Amino acid sequence: MKIRHLTQFLGIGGLERVLFILMQEQKRQGHDVELMVYDYEQGWVEHFKKQGLTVRHAYLKKAGYDRQLISQIDKYLHGADVVHTHDVNPKMYLAPLFLMNKIKGKKNPRFVHTAHGMDHIHSRPVTQWYERMTSVVVDAVVGVSRPVCDAYIQKLNVPERKVHLIENGTPLPESDQYSKIECHRQLVERFKLDPNHFIAIAVARVVPLKDQKLLVDAFRSLSNATLLLVGPSGDDQYWQELERNKPANVIMAGGQSDIDRILAGADIFVSASHHEGIPVSVLEAGAMQLPCLLSSIPGHETLQTKSTKSIARFFPVTDKEKFIQSFTELQTHTSLRDEIALNLKELVRKHYSARIMCDKYLSLYTR
Repeated sequence: MKIRHLTQFLGIGGLERVLFILMQEQKRQGHDVELMVYDYEQGWVEHFKKQGLTVRHAYLKKAGYDRQLISQIDKYLHGADVVHTHDVNPKMYLAPLFLMNKIKGKKNPRFVHTAHGMDHIHSRPVTQWYERMTSVVVDAVVGVSRPVCDAYIQKLNVPERKVHLIENGTPLPESDQYSKIECHRQLVERFKLDPNHFIAIAVARVVPLKDQKLLVDAFRSLSNATLLLVGPSGDDQYWQELERNKPANVIMAGGQSDIDRILAGADIFVSASHHEGIPVSVLEAGAMQLPCLLSSIPGHETLQTKSTKSIARFFPVTDKEKFIQSFTELQTHTSLRDEIALNLKELVRKHYSARIMCDKYLSLYTR
C-alpha cells in the first residue's frame, strides 16, 4: 500500500513521536511510506531519515495561505492509496485540492486525518471553523482518545460514522535491548547528574498545560532526587521563568531524540499535565518498565480503566503536596515501584503496542 503522511511541522513532540512510531511500523510491514513536511520547524527531519524513513521537505511554505503548496502536495500524492494528515493545516490544503479533483473527475486517495489533541481549538477558536469545513472531504477522522472523538462529533458536528477511536501505541523493546545499569550510567554522565540521586524524568513540550512549574516547585522539597525535564519549549516566556527559578536538582534538557534510552536510565516517570489524549510518553515509560506518578486527568486515568491492577500512582491535578507525598512513598518503597511498573508494561503489551495501533490504521485505510 502506498501511504503518504502530511504534517505542517516536524519538531520533537508527542505528535511527532506517534507519527514516527506509526511510520516505522508501516514500513516494517512492507508498505510504501513517506512523509511531507513544509514549514520552518523541522528539527526531527534528520532523525526520521537516519532511521530509514523518507521525508520530503524541500518545499518551504510561504507566509499566509500558500496556493503554490496545493500543487506541491498534488505532485507528492501522485499514485497514493492513502493520504494521512496529522494536524489541521494540511487539511486546509487538501480540502480544495480534493474538491478540484472531484470536479475534474480525478480520483482522490482515501483521506484519513488524526487529531492528536484539541489544544488548537482552545488556543485559536478560529480553528474550529477550519476543522468543520475541511472535515467535509475527509473519509475518516481519528481521535486518539474518546474525549477527542466526542469533540469532533458534538462540538465540530462531524458525522459520527466518520469518527474513529485509535489510541496511541509504542514499540516494545526486546528483553535484552537496554541495560538498566548502563543506561543509568550514561544518563548521569551525559547530563552531569548526582549519581546518588533518585532520577525522575518528565517528557513533554514545555508549556503551562503540562505544568512543569508544579514539578519544579515540588523538587525544592526533594533534595535527594533529580528531575530531568525532557522536551522542547512551546512557550519561551514559560521556559525562561522555569530556567530562572528552578533549583539545582532540576535539569532542563530540551528536545531529545533518544527518549527510550533516557527512560531506560531513569528511576521514575512523572507528569503533572492538565490534559492528555492517550499520552505516548507514559506508554513509552511503560514499555521500559518504568514506574509512573501521574496527575489524575482523563487521559492518564483511561489507562487504569483497562487494568484490574494498579498501573501507576495518581495525584490530584495541581496538588503539589500530594505529589511530594506520593513521590516520597514511591522513592522509599522499591517493591511498590516494581509492581506498578510491571503492571503498566503488561498493559502496554496487551493494548498499546505499535503493532496494534498500526493494524487499526491499516484496517481503516482499507475500509
